[in-house]
Amino acid sequence: MRFVPVKSTHQQAALLHHRARDLLVRQRTMLINAIRGHLGEFWHHRPAGRHRVADLVNLLQSADDTDVPALAREALQSLFAELSALEIRLRWLARLLRALFQALLHSGRGRPTSLKPAARRSSQPTNNTIERRRWMTGRRLQRASTSLEATSRERTAIVRRDR
Repeated sequence: MRFVPVKSTHQQAALLHHRARDLLVRQRTMLINAIRGHLGEFWHHRPAGRHRVADLVNLLQSADDTDVPALAREALQSLFAELSALEIRLRWLARLLRALFQALLHSGRGRPTSLKPAARRSSQPTNNTIERRRWMTGRRLQRASTSLEATSRERTAIVRRDR
């Protein structure tokens, strides 16, 4: 069993901000996909991606009543308003998380774990069984070739002595 130190309330609060950001990102993705799907019902298909939302907004603004009915346009506009509010909250949360990260960097506690330099890898691989077997096989071959060289040297020395 592995024991880990208990998190402080400050660490738990920082993790809560990360979880909230993850939730908001998922909601943003859901909203974008819903808008694309609803516009697709009116034969307005656009590629996926959050960077293409401006195309969807332009499409909705340029569409007339024959393309997208007024009732559907009203619903889509409310979804776009929710999406823009969500973007504002995400930007605010990103600034907050950046400030928390900077405070952690400049505090006397050193760097966060994710930024610590990687431990120097030993020549022996990790617990991966296949890697370990390959490594051991390579070591055996290396030892065998070394012992073959030694035995061939011994044979040569014996032959020279006998002459």
